[in-house]
Amino acid sequence: MKKTLLIAVFALLAMSTHAQIIDKKEKKETDSSQIDSKVSGKNEITTNLFMLGFFSVAELGYERLFDNSSIGATAAVNVDDIGFNFSFISYYRVYFGRKKASGFFIEGNAVFYNAETSSWGTYNEKGAYIELGRVIENQFGFGVAAGGKFLNKNGFVGELFGGVVKLFNGSDKYYPRIGITLGKRF
Repeated sequence: MKKTLLIAVFALLAMSTHAQIIDKKEKKETDSSQIDSKVSGKNEITTNLFMLGFFSVAELGYERLFDNSSIGATAAVNVDDIGFNFSFISYYRVYFGRKKASGFFIEGNAVFYNAETSSWGTYNEKGAYIELGRVIENQFGFGVAAGGKFLNKNGFVGELFGGVVKLFNGSDKYYPRIGITLGKRF
């Protein structure tokens, strides 16, 4: 009788322990699915802190994500008087990381770029310069870039990338494609 009672107590303890393990697994799966939904979103919005900090250019980007690739666009405007007016960049990226659209990537891009390339003027009798005109050019080019995208479990992203764009306006001008970006995946 004591053996039967002892076996029954151990069986009940084993079942309750097994039930707790199952509850913990279910909770962990629920938590990981919430994290996965943040990390596996299909859209990202980013801002380029490097361009803003060093060149006074505000750049905002949107990226549509696929499994190991993405398409995106950025728009940049001048917030200071540096001769650059605005640009629009569209790009296609291929990712080589373990997570969806993260890790090392290579990029092919196309740029539309508007800038003031020169101005002319004269000096008045007091020696002050008077601007008489400006030359503003619309330029187009293609380029490449490479970098890395880092993603945390809350869906925040950071990127480091660098590249170059060849402008096709009849001259040998190049446009840098540099970035340290922060954003959110959703």
